[in-house]
Amino acid sequence: MKKQTLATQIMITGKKTHRCFDSFIAEKCTDLLRPDAGRILGYLSMCQKASTQELQERFGLSKASLSECLTLLKDRGLIDYRKSEADGREKVVELTPLGAARAEMFHQLVLSFNGKITENLTDEEIKTLSQLLDKVQKQVEVMSYGE
Repeated sequence: MKKQTLATQIMITGKKTHRCFDSFIAEKCTDLLRPDAGRILGYLSMCQKASTQELQERFGLSKASLSECLTLLKDRGLIDYRKSEADGREKVVELTPLGAARAEMFHQLVLSFNGKITENLTDEEIKTLSQLLDKVQKQVEVMSYGE
């Protein structure tokens, strides 16, 4: 049997990690109903606000899926959104104070997940893996977007 290419290993690992993360979060965050909602909260906690277009591209969500997540978060009082001043067709999404607190809880779960998936690696291996994945991500961006 042939050994998998590195690109195949990366893709399979990414998909399996994504599924594992979704299951981990779904088990711990039953109030969010969708792991994507937690990821959106986490992203907003880092950048304070984002357009719906930015969120759609960042998370690879369809307009319908993003709308469902945003409605869920808004109904729970975790986000607010308003029309963009630059483009009236676009919405700007921001965390509420309650959303910021919930995002911190989500961040702690992400750290816990990170600890679980790297528990069999040494600190040096984690550092090396992180550096290598950064390089691969940058190359993929260059190949995809010509940046």
